[in-house]
Amino acid sequence: MSAPVFTSESRLMLIAPHPDDEALACSIILQHAVSAGAAIHVLYATDGDDNPWPQRLLERKWRLGAADRRSWGKLRRAEALAALHILGVGPANTGFFALPDQQLTHLLVTDCRSSFARFATFINDWAPTHLLVPSIHDTHPDHSALAVMLRLALGKLYPDGPPMSVWAYTVHGKSRAFFDRAHTLRQSKTETKVKERSVATKHN
Repeated sequence: MSAPVFTSESRLMLIAPHPDDEALACSIILQHAVSAGAAIHVLYATDGDDNPWPQRLLERKWRLGAADRRSWGKLRRAEALAALHILGVGPANTGFFALPDQQLTHLLVTDCRSSFARFATFINDWAPTHLLVPSIHDTHPDHSALAVMLRLALGKLYPDGPPMSVWAYTVHGKSRAFFDRAHTLRQSKTETKVKERSVATKHN
């Protein structure tokens, strides 16, 4: 199967575990969709608020409490919106589920039925023609756990198979199971520079 091709009739939904995954892994494909005039929605599973080492470095603070994490999550959301603005996606086309950062595996193995239902309802209501999800082979536990959640949600929602094309992306690791089947997206020098600008909005 070739890489996704978008038209003005396309509806692309990207589901990201954390703010920054959109820029690191999906900025070129988002630019392609924007250029084609496709409808786009980006959904973040977490706010990326439990990321203490960059926060300690930036804020020069060792002890971090709940208020500090909320503040960091607010910053991460703002960075995500700034990166998406550079990529051509507005805040009205963005959503945050605020699931517990660094705890998606725990959520998966304990009780994530409400999370399944939220994802399934959102996907079904927005009706994407193309869906971008994290790879099950990504070595970050939040990424792989979210990949499993979404597989289960899609399986329950569409028992005969999803009606949209589903594509996986990876941020962490070099799994041959992923890269042996991966497609390389063509990108212009301008698109590469836009990606670099979107990544530069991040503190972590």
